[in-house]
Amino acid sequence: MMMDIESMLQGAGRDELVAMVAGLAREVPGVARWVRDRVQLESGSVGPLVCALQKEIRGLTSLDAWSDYQDCGESLPDYSHVELRFRALLERGHADAVLDLGRELLQRGTVQVSNAHDEGETAMGISDCMRLVLKALPDTRRSKLDQLSWLFEALYEDECELLSGVDVLLDDARYTAPVWHDLGAVLEERLRDMSVPEFDRWRERDLRTVVVRQLMDAYRRAGEGGRIIPLLEAEADATWEYDALVKLLLEAGDTNRARHWCREGYMRTFKDAPGIAAKLQRRLRELAEMEENWLMAAAYREKDFFERPGVEAFRELHNAAEGAGVWPAVRDSVMGYLLNGRCPAFSGTEQGAWVLPEPETGRAVVPESRGPRSFPNRNLLIEIAIYEMRNDDAVALYRDLCGHGGCYRGIGEQVADAVAVTHPDLSLSIWRLIIDNLIGEVKPKAYMEASGSMLKMQRVYRDTGRQEEWTAMLKELRLRHKAKRRLMEVLNEVEKSVEKGVEKSGGPA
Repeated sequence: MMMDIESMLQGAGRDELVAMVAGLAREVPGVARWVRDRVQLESGSVGPLVCALQKEIRGLTSLDAWSDYQDCGESLPDYSHVELRFRALLERGHADAVLDLGRELLQRGTVQVSNAHDEGETAMGISDCMRLVLKALPDTRRSKLDQLSWLFEALYEDECELLSGVDVLLDDARYTAPVWHDLGAVLEERLRDMSVPEFDRWRERDLRTVVVRQLMDAYRRAGEGGRIIPLLEAEADATWEYDALVKLLLEAGDTNRARHWCREGYMRTFKDAPGIAAKLQRRLRELAEMEENWLMAAAYREKDFFERPGVEAFRELHNAAEGAGVWPAVRDSVMGYLLNGRCPAFSGTEQGAWVLPEPETGRAVVPESRGPRSFPNRNLLIEIAIYEMRNDDAVALYRDLCGHGGCYRGIGEQVADAVAVTHPDLSLSIWRLIIDNLIGEVKPKAYMEASGSMLKMQRVYRDTGRQEEWTAMLKELRLRHKAKRRLMEVLNEVEKSVEKGVEKSGGPA
């Protein structure tokens, strides 16, 4: 079809073609705009085009961006024409114009995206335009140093990550080591001009961290990697980049300084930045393991458990203390704490000697933000009993928990799955309760969830030779809930799954 149109146009005269294009421009506004842009670009006079494009960018970025697919409504800015004009300018050698327009688009677009209520469409549209801006950067009349300075300033301002594909540009061979060295000097001056953030000034700390990371990158690319560790040491307290510093010190084999900064960083961050403190404490534990100091490694696992009790932390502590040969005594301390809350970690008076040495970051403490804990911690005691395969204890604890009004679906499912072989009746009763509660929600999704518990019940009935009870349960569900069409479909699917399982096993259910 396109070839037919081209053949027709080739046979037309100049006046006829002009009339056709003029008529098309009157009918389709976008064509008129394209023709004007092309004429201006071919003439080399791009001033009017740049002004029009700047006006368009300001208009688009001033719009409220939102989408609501549930109500099938949206109001989204369309940046496709800006992208088209950027591309046309770039193809005709006007890289500087694209760069100048790109800075304004980035600044105004960041504000727009920050306030947008869409699914990311606005950010994607702006990002597509910014790819062309980055492509234009090396071809501008700016010096290579000014180009990198422009880029790093833009990255500093890019709070919404609208600049993508930057690594390819940074690896461009045109930016040589001497250029990166000069950029390092520019970033050093920028860092000196920034005020050192106060302890609770998170925003200022984050911005300073961005510049420090940029400076680290400049040092690496300039072949001056030896300047990175001193930089991080000088900026550690201001940026809290302790983990990055420790990582580099460990890579350099300087474990003493790495240990020092782990301790320093932990003491500065454990109250207000527990995530950073946890990383540093993990580094210290890994150092203890590297040095085969198994008692100290287990001490860190013990501290992790007391500060964040959980079955996974218990498992890690078990493995570490077992390796150190002190598990029985450590377990006694842990179980005593879970039962009555008495542990030297949370008391000013001695209630028994610690089996393990004190970690370099001190004994366990519970941050006030986590609030008080009640004892016994029945949920965790149940999970530990399951982990240790003490099914009788898990069942007794679960019944005790239910007696205190603490039963809920999650812990019930864990118990039912764990003791299905040793305590089938309890597992069946838990699953049935779950099924009834889900059906009571009267939601198709809940019916599908209930089918999982149904299949678990069927396996227990089968393995215990009580198939007739399974059949009776399905019949009872059908009679009680026959008005729920979607539930009936789910029950049919469950029966089909059971039949398929029988066929695969080659025997009766």
